[in-house]
Amino acid sequence: MGAVRQGDHLLLALNRDATIRFDFARHRRVLNLAANYVRLNEFPEWFTVDENKLYRLTGPGPEQVRLGSELIEGVPLAAGIWEVGRSYQK
Repeated sequence: MGAVRQGDHLLLALNRDATIRFDFARHRRVLNLAANYVRLNEFPEWFTVDENKLYRLTGPGPEQVRLGSELIEGVPLAAGIWEVGRSYQK
């Protein structure tokens, strides 16, 4: 597995089928802090999802739109290259 963040998107490369669990803003939910203080370095947050926002997953197979809370619980993904980004309503 490999991943790289590009702006507000995440590119994810999986060499086998896997269930991926995304991170949430622990500074807000666990520590009750208004911001993620980088100097604490105890809880690094690299790519977090908001529980109440929609995210678009594109990759092998049909495109998926999932709620952030579903991504936090874990979503099964097939092997291949995936792009994860916020799904904007227009």
